Amino acid sequence: MAENIDEPKPETATGAQEGEVTELNKEKGFGMIRVLSDSEKTDIGNPSKTQKELYFNLRTLAEGTNIMDITKGTRVSLDVAIGKNGPIAVNIKKKTD
Repeated sequence: MAENIDEPKPETATGAQEGEVTELNKEKGFGMIRVLSDSEKTDIGNPSKTQKELYFNLRTLAEGTNIMDITKGTRVSLDVAIGKNGPIAVNIKKKTD
């Protein structure tokens, strides 16, 4: 049986991180999330020059997360997994605090 290379490999997922949605195309169902450094989690408005952006799509949202609740600038929690083209954001949830 062939492995589906479109699905992220969960064994490579990291622990929960925080990020901010920087791009979002709801019609096509994908976007980008900038992973926040520890200092950016508390110091909003001064992005790091070493920021990392990760791709996400509707299939990588956490169960119960609605794409309509996410907009550009939304703070989210996420895990990072390895997809067919490199790291991607998975298990994405809107931050409530």
